[in-house]
Amino acid sequence: MKAVCPVCGRMGFLEVRGNSSRVLHYVGFHEGKRIYEKHNVGNQSSFLHSGGRGFKSPPVHQETRQQSQKQPFLFPSTDSHLLPHENIEVYLHNNIGVYSHADLMFNGVVDGGGLIGFDGFADFLRGRGLRERYVRDLVCYARRFSWLLGDAEAFARVGGLKGARMILSALANLSRYLGRYDDFRRMVVKCGVRWENGDSLNSFMRFFIGCESVAATEKWLMDVRAKVDGDDWFVVRFMALTGLRTREALYCLNKIAAVGVENYPYNEEYGVLEHFRDGWFLRKSKKAFLSIITPSLLECLRSRKRKKVAYEGLRSRFRRLGLDVRFYDLRRYFATALRLRGVEVEVIDICQGRCSRSIFARSYFRPDVSLVFSKVRSVVVELDKTLS
Repeated sequence: MKAVCPVCGRMGFLEVRGNSSRVLHYVGFHEGKRIYEKHNVGNQSSFLHSGGRGFKSPPVHQETRQQSQKQPFLFPSTDSHLLPHENIEVYLHNNIGVYSHADLMFNGVVDGGGLIGFDGFADFLRGRGLRERYVRDLVCYARRFSWLLGDAEAFARVGGLKGARMILSALANLSRYLGRYDDFRRMVVKCGVRWENGDSLNSFMRFFIGCESVAATEKWLMDVRAKVDGDDWFVVRFMALTGLRTREALYCLNKIAAVGVENYPYNEEYGVLEHFRDGWFLRKSKKAFLSIITPSLLECLRSRKRKKVAYEGLRSRFRRLGLDVRFYDLRRYFATALRLRGVEVEVIDICQGRCSRSIFARSYFRPDVSLVFSKVRSVVVELDKTLS
């Protein structure tokens, strides 16, 4: 755990030994060993709750002394792979500066010891309707990077970090929880931080290099078919022919295995699985409306004997066989195959759980549904023949 030392005002590692504690400051390497400067800060509870008052300290700059006598702010652990430096402590100290609680723009919800109540933050996120996995990720990133809200110079560099979008999402939600979202928005504008970073170039490179092309995915599918058989191959085939996200496809298969195709929302007139009738598919950001399936795929769903398939087990079996796990590429494969065969973008969006924001799609695009489904089904049948 990181903390601001009440002795010198610098950031260091808090080490608890029994009922006493000390702050370690990294100095460097000597003969293959890490060298730390150690400052004893006495009783642990006194250090956490007294703000360092009452401890003897050497003569320091008056401003630093005043900062160190503030409530110590405990810094969350920093994930090293998200910063472009091997030694995070040296980078923060040399390039960003010394942090203290007095520097922070967001003092947080004080929980006795001046800590942000992250349990309450998690409940706040759940109350906004976010799924549990996303809540855990946001809390994890908020714990690691909440200190960025205390220094404009450090915050301005977020755009260059790996995972910048997730970091900003966590900090934005944390600022809402603290009631300081307006301050966060002003900080974003002041520091010139952008949520998007090179998306157009990345999209072009993916298109130009072709590592995620239909041909590459078809080659991977052939490798999977040669090494995988039984229900695992059917799961891959189902994802390729429906364009569902991996999590959605597994949920759909497990639900059908549990209740049967007859009790799952299936429209026999159009030959589609109507996912929109199940509230699980209508999440806040990710949605799935329907899947157009072929008669052969429907027959396999009815005769399938396996009751449940888990993503972790499926991934482990693929890795044991020496296969790359490229399930999400099947969603791109499905969309690209439809577009190359003349299916309209608006129809592809609906098949993949999106609603176009264009005025045309929202107000004027009203085709014959049966003809649209027939056109998509013909493409799905063609793809199914290549996979059979």
